[in-house]
Amino acid sequence: AIDNSGFDDETDPKKLSLAALVCGIALESETFLEESHHDRLTGLRNRMGLYFDFAGKNKDYLIPDSGKTMSVFISDIDKFKRVNDTYGHNAGDDVLRFTAGLLESFCGDNESAYRWGGEEFVMVMRDTDLEGAVRKAEEIRMKLMESDIEADGNIIRCTMSFGCALFDPSKTIEENISSADEKLYIA
Repeated sequence: AIDNSGFDDETDPKKLSLAALVCGIALESETFLEESHHDRLTGLRNRMGLYFDFAGKNKDYLIPDSGKTMSVFISDIDKFKRVNDTYGHNAGDDVLRFTAGLLESFCGDNESAYRWGGEEFVMVMRDTDLEGAVRKAEEIRMKLMESDIEADGNIIRCTMSFGCALFDPSKTIEENISSADEKLYIA
């Protein structure tokens, strides 16, 4: 009680439990929001997480003539359906987790990797020109190609294709990803 009359055994616990309930709901909604931005299988941020990041840490790169440079790539595990068909979906999941971990290991402070969907991944590279994005993609491509992936009791080798693009702030996020995706299709 505020008036120094001491703790009221009847009314104060009700007031405290209401406050605890409100705090619990706030904490739970924050947890659900954070979970909604991550892919459960790979742990990478998902498409929703990418959009959230563009509303936050990447928003300055959306301003035309800001002088800021950003690149993106979209990548696809080559012939991934064959992995699932040959070794099963558990092995496919292991390949996805391995690939996500590899992408994340190549992320510096200005880079973020996302699972775009299926076997597609996106990397956003702030303060990186197109040549830097191509170099990063090639490093990752080579590392994956040389990696033995333990997948559901099997050792699997995979390759990846990439489409890189310089981010154009006069276009939407989707248009920028589509621009990279067109190059992925060619690859």
